[in-house]
Amino acid sequence: MHGYTYSGHAMSCAVGLKNLEIMEEENYPQRAKDLGKRLLTGLQTLKEFSFVGDVRGLGLVCGVEIVADKESKTPDPAMTMKIFKAAQEHGLRTRPVGNVLAFSPPLSINEEEVDEIIKRLGAAMDGV
Repeated sequence: MHGYTYSGHAMSCAVGLKNLEIMEEENYPQRAKDLGKRLLTGLQTLKEFSFVGDVRGLGLVCGVEIVADKESKTPDPAMTMKIFKAAQEHGLRTRPVGNVLAFSPPLSINEEEVDEIIKRLGAAMDGV
C-alpha cells in the first residue's frame, strides 16, 4: 500500500474538519455574500474616475477595470500598474491582472476592513 505524505494524515484531517466547523459557525458563505455586496457597492463609487471602465464581482472576489478611455474601454495596463503601486504605498494589497485590479480578501474580513479597502484604493487613485 502506498500513500502520499499528507493524504489521510490524522492531524491534517482533524485540522480540516475544525476549519469546516469554524466556517459553518461563523457562516462564511453568507458573510462572503453580504460583505461582497458592501465591497462591490463601495468599489462602484470609484467609477467617477476617468480611468475606471468597469467594476465587477461575485462574493468577496472583485475586479476594477482600468481603461484609457471609458467609451472605447481600451485597456490601460500602464495605469493599472501605477494604481497598483500607489495602492501599495497606501498599505493596500491588490493583484494586477492585465488591466484589472483584482481583490479577494479573506472570508474573515469585517465591515471596517472592507471600508478601508475602498478608502485606500480611492486615495491611491486620487494620487495618480
